[in-house]
Amino acid sequence: ISGTSGIWRFLIGSLYVGLGNALGREGPTVHLCAAISSRIGRWAFRNPARVQSMLPVGMAAGIAAVEAIRAAGSTDSEALIGAMEGMEWQTPKGLMRFRPEDHQALQSMYHFRIKVDPDVEWGIPVLVRELGIDDMPVPIRN
Repeated sequence: ISGTSGIWRFLIGSLYVGLGNALGREGPTVHLCAAISSRIGRWAFRNPARVQSMLPVGMAAGIAAVEAIRAAGSTDSEALIGAMEGMEWQTPKGLMRFRPEDHQALQSMYHFRIKVDPDVEWGIPVLVRELGIDDMPVPIRN
């Protein structure tokens, strides 16, 4: 998000809330947080492509937190840890799982190759196979 867009979103969001509307997950809070995190990401990583590649990671973490709170029925740390051990949840990239032994987050990986088409300016990814969570015995190193 550009700096100018972030400023406009802040001003309009402030007006929106000032008129008595809710912040909410679909309100200006989303836009304000996106503008701020975009700026922080650009400052920290200096590479817009890397910032964009972190979006699914943040989404998965946010979804995991919400699902854990629902399962625990609380925001108490110990209750959340218990709820997260072995928890599975859906993300934009598919199923993720917290391994109970070491709290490692696991998800499917995708093996693909690039198809070259002279009529297209970029390589086209073609899925070879999905490597599911249980297909990859990631070692436990506690």
